[in-house]
Amino acid sequence: MNIKNELLLRLYVVLIGFLVASAIIVYKVVQINVIEGEKWREKGNGLYRKYMPIEAERGSILAEDYRPLAVSQPFFEIRMDLTTSSKKDFEKNVDSLAFCINKYLRLNQSASSFAELLKKKRIENNKYFLIKKKVSYEELEQVKKFPLFRLGKYRGGLIVEEHTTRHQPYKQLANRSIGLSRIGHPVGLEGAFDKELAGKTGKRLMQKIDGNTWIPVRDLTEIAPERGYDIVTTLDVDLQDIVHHALMNSIQKHEAEFGTAILMEVETGAIRAISNIGKDSKGYFGEVYNYAVGWSSEPGSTFKTAAVLAMFEDGAADMDTWVNLQKGTANFYGQTMRDSRQHGIEGSNLRKAFEISSNIGIASLVDRHYNNKRNAQQFIHRLKQFGLCDITNIEIPGEPKPYIKNAFDYAQFWSQTSLAWMSHGYELQITPLQMLCFYNTIGNDGRRMRPYLVSEIRSGEEVIRRINPRVEIDQIARPASIEKMQILLKSVVEQGTGSHLKSDLITMSAKTGTAKEDYFKKDTKAKYLSSIAG
Repeated sequence: MNIKNELLLRLYVVLIGFLVASAIIVYKVVQINVIEGEKWREKGNGLYRKYMPIEAERGSILAEDYRPLAVSQPFFEIRMDLTTSSKKDFEKNVDSLAFCINKYLRLNQSASSFAELLKKKRIENNKYFLIKKKVSYEELEQVKKFPLFRLGKYRGGLIVEEHTTRHQPYKQLANRSIGLSRIGHPVGLEGAFDKELAGKTGKRLMQKIDGNTWIPVRDLTEIAPERGYDIVTTLDVDLQDIVHHALMNSIQKHEAEFGTAILMEVETGAIRAISNIGKDSKGYFGEVYNYAVGWSSEPGSTFKTAAVLAMFEDGAADMDTWVNLQKGTANFYGQTMRDSRQHGIEGSNLRKAFEISSNIGIASLVDRHYNNKRNAQQFIHRLKQFGLCDITNIEIPGEPKPYIKNAFDYAQFWSQTSLAWMSHGYELQITPLQMLCFYNTIGNDGRRMRPYLVSEIRSGEEVIRRINPRVEIDQIARPASIEKMQILLKSVVEQGTGSHLKSDLITMSAKTGTAKEDYFKKDTKAKYLSSIAG
């Protein structure tokens, strides 16, 4: 083979190699762009473009007169796409824009240096330059009028991102019952009505520009969020203010660890005020826990009302029934029981024993009639009849079930002394709200109402759902028994342990109560739970 043919052969080999490589490249281009184009475009968009949620404005929680108790306050983040404006528009307006931003948004640099920063970021093709966070609505309206920005979002490059923060205008008033809207675990009414308050999340197409920075893509596929519904509570702001400050003053006066107060409308069950005050981790008083709904304890003498009502129902005693008070100290099956003070009274009728809140007087009558298996079961049956073994079903989650033993259930540590101690509020546990419901029922002539905190769910002026008062038990006891109980409760305030509450302006019916922690221990530093219900 001569040199000429050898060169031609080599040329053909190289040419064929180029053709094959070109064919492969063309095939790959066609495969990627046409055959598998949709697949790779979707993958690329998934990496650099995706839909992200737009937070919906949370609905408000309102008082019964529509004053706001919890509202979402909007604030805005101002950014700028420095690539959208024409060179002419940008150069003409950049200095005056920087001047306005510096003057009205109060940045920590001069107008001239900020103008230079904007020019630098434009050269760098910055599409998402942060100007200021937490801008108010009033400030935003001013920003929209700034030079360059007033040319519109495409020519001006203004990017506005809206966020919200939850605000309670009345601060600590009913704070724990209104609750917190924290992400993942809202509490109180915020949690109970989270679905209604939350609204519907929207979505917006976002584009990744660098690192983990995503900016909104301006297109027409954005789905706007829908604001949540408002809920109207039964709370009266003025009454709530009175209850809160009265409770705070009382706690501080008596140097108590915590306290709760609830105001319930007798005929409807509507909660008009609910206050819970305790110490936070720093030792300051505030609404730290919902004691009214979530805290269960031995109530003490306020439970005597249930014991006496049971005896009225069973004909076991009447107001004039005589009982030995043993001067304030008695023995029950080897255990010593004491009245709150050594009053020296040998004996009295039931009415007097109830007025002075004699533990021995009430316990003796209950023990005399009920301390056998059949009658003990009847006593527990009466407590169930009164609704004292049931939760109240208030809207706020976290309410524990009352703890009341079954008669002669030794697994629950039933003993010979159980009835005597249960009769004045020991060996059982109940929440303040559950006790209040019982007293509210007596005030309502025996009709037990379900307590409730929310009366309406609204969308603007439209009522989506109205929540009406609900009867739980039509009659917990015979009218005659209820009437006797009302007389006894009134006499407690007129001439008994609640006489310091007596007023010339109004009449009151109530029962005081004191429960000692670790009742059987002789401890001079014992803790006490004081309460009153009426």
